[in-house]
Parts: sequence; C-alpha cells; structure tokens
Amino acid sequence: MKQLITRFGEFWQRSDLFHEAQHGRVKWNERGWFGKRPPLEHARGIYVLYRGRVPVYIGKAVEGRNPIASRLSHHARDWYAHAWDNVSWFHFDQSVDKRVIEAVEAMLIANTPGTLNGALPGGHLGERCYPGDDRNYASNTLWRK
Repeated sequence: MKQLITRFGEFWQRSDLFHEAQHGRVKWNERGWFGKRPPLEHARGIYVLYRGRVPVYIGKAVEGRNPIASRLSHHARDWYAHAWDNVSWFHFDQSVDKRVIEAVEAMLIANTPGTLNGALPGGHLGERCYPGDDRNYASNTLWRK
C-alpha cells in the first residue's frame, strides 16, 4: 500500500523561502529552492498559511509543474501577502486522486475557524448531518436509545 503523504514541511518561514516582493515579482531564496532535488519540486497537495502559529488560510495545489511552490509564490504577492509569515505543506503521492486532496482540504477548512478562506467546504464532503435529523444514521442509531 502506498503512503498518502510522502513529503511535508512544517512551519517553514516565509523569509527563508522568498526575497521580498519587488515590482510585483517574488524571487526564491536559495534556502527555499536550493540546488538539487528541492523538497517543493513537483509537490502537490495541501498547504496551510500561518501568522505565527495561527492558521490563516488553507489551500490545495494539484495542477501544474510545481503546484505548491507556484501557489506559495502567488500568495507571497497577492492580497494574502500581508497575512502570513510561515507555511506547512503536505505532498500527496502522485497516485492519490485529486478528489481525495479536495476532500482533505474541505475537512480542514470546515474544522478550522477563523481562516481567510471565507468558504464552506461545498460538495466535497457529502451531505452535512445534524443530531436529531431523522435522515442520518447517527440520529437514528446513536442518539435514540
């Protein structure tokens, strides 16, 4: 059985990844994208932007040559640029379907209050169930004894 997540980085400082944006462009630091086999090369999956230790944005990156690196570069110069100073990222094995990555992102967004995502997880999680709702298994089996 293959691993779901094959590489990850936790709380990488933005200043270690990028030189500050100049004229709308961001340049990678050597510490962030160093010579042979940089950790973010071809990385696809989930990333979490933090301000200190507080998560401010949760994103997914599955398309393109270096998906997570591209998204981080974009966030270093978009309207989120002021909001984050470090990032954690999780590379999913290439065999993992992008729908799995979308579902993981949706679960994280739904269960991390206060992020700037400003979105509900949509249809990636299926039907939302509530205690006392007769249409779901939990209410019919667990809550009524």
